Amino acid sequence: MLAAAILLIAISGLLAAFISCILLNEANSELITAAHDAEYVLEQTKAMAYVAIANSSYTDWGVLRNEQRQIDVVSGAGDYIKTITVTIRWNGRNGRQREFQLVTQIARTG
Repeated sequence: MLAAAILLIAISGLLAAFISCILLNEANSELITAAHDAEYVLEQTKAMAYVAIANSSYTDWGVLRNEQRQIDVVSGAGDYIKTITVTIRWNGRNGRQREFQLVTQIARTG
């Protein structure tokens, strides 16, 4: 009887750890997807002409729940350098809003 109780406690602990790992894996998968989306948007922005890079914001019905992509552009150094921030927002599994940002700078050439 005592051995069965110890075995039950051990199995329930392992089950709780397994469920936590599954939930953590899902959260990490969402974060990787957001990072990939932000990198893709940043690469598209870097391929544009320097004068055409501007602020934008749009909602995309992509892989993540209620995904929103926002691009913020700040000009500096006499309009020779632009700081670009790509922000990806989405709702996680529990409904909590999550966010991922990538920031880079682009210099005017020529």
